[in-house]
Amino acid sequence: LFGVYHPAESAQRRSCGVVICPPFGHEYIRAHRLLRQLAVQLSREGFHVLRFDYLGCGDSAGDPQDGSPSQWTADIATAIDELRDTSEVRRVCLVGLRLGATLAAAAADRRDDVDAVVLWDPILDGGRYLEDLRLLQRRWLSDRPGSRMFAFKRRVSELIGFPITEAMRAELEHTALAETL
Repeated sequence: LFGVYHPAESAQRRSCGVVICPPFGHEYIRAHRLLRQLAVQLSREGFHVLRFDYLGCGDSAGDPQDGSPSQWTADIATAIDELRDTSEVRRVCLVGLRLGATLAAAAADRRDDVDAVVLWDPILDGGRYLEDLRLLQRRWLSDRPGSRMFAFKRRVSELIGFPITEAMRAELEHTALAETL
């Protein structure tokens, strides 16, 4: 996994580190600078912070088809362990945006060293999320020449420029935040 560590810059160091769990796909691209700024500000406030890319996403190794919600939840656990090893904090807080929030809740549910989870506009229903992406893609492609046939296919293999494998689709369709809380 590719990660960026932001050490605590303040003399008042916090005992809890922060792992930032990004959203998926086009939402991550749009939020990248914001998440970086959040990490910088938290480190200035005395938090050790790690932000990272999931397997097959961003600058991490792997192909896009290697990723899945279950893999990305495991990646969050890896990021928590890495932050704890690097900074020597014992407790961790997770900040997740959109799908990252839903995955953070699932990861926190499996651990006893997560003090808090910030769920920033989480995906409540994975099936609805996929449908929203499909509709967004349909609107996005509707006025582009040559894209009419692609835009109206029910189960396209990518959404808004990011691959969605059948395995990923199946996992997302059965993802619900209420199940992890």
